[in-house]
Amino acid sequence: GDGQVGPPEAVIQLSTVEALGREEGLSDLQLDADGDSVLILTSHEGPSNTPESHSGHLFRVAARALLGATPSAPIPLGAPLRGFRAKPEGLAVEPSGALIVIFDDDRDWKHLFAGYEQSEGLFTRIDPRP
Repeated sequence: GDGQVGPPEAVIQLSTVEALGREEGLSDLQLDADGDSVLILTSHEGPSNTPESHSGHLFRVAARALLGATPSAPIPLGAPLRGFRAKPEGLAVEPSGALIVIFDDDRDWKHLFAGYEQSEGLFTRIDPRP
């Protein structure tokens, strides 16, 4: 082989620009407990160790937007369900519908969280239901 990865089965474009005024990267996505929505976790890491340089958001879109036919235009994510002042990297959905969001802030930023070392994992449990 030539060492290349084969083509993807589908390509979707998600956009945070309308909601946030900037692009954020995709950290994770999971079906919610009911299978009706896809929960999308985004993250942003800038060049400095400031609150503005480490953040992320949790969004919800209808499952059919991602599981149906591949859309030809970017999917705007709308208003986030939640914003974070740390860099979210992973998402788990409990059977109850509650979410576990895992954070992985790089460099020295983690030292700004009182009581935690950079080697420790930070997480939060939230209930996204209205």
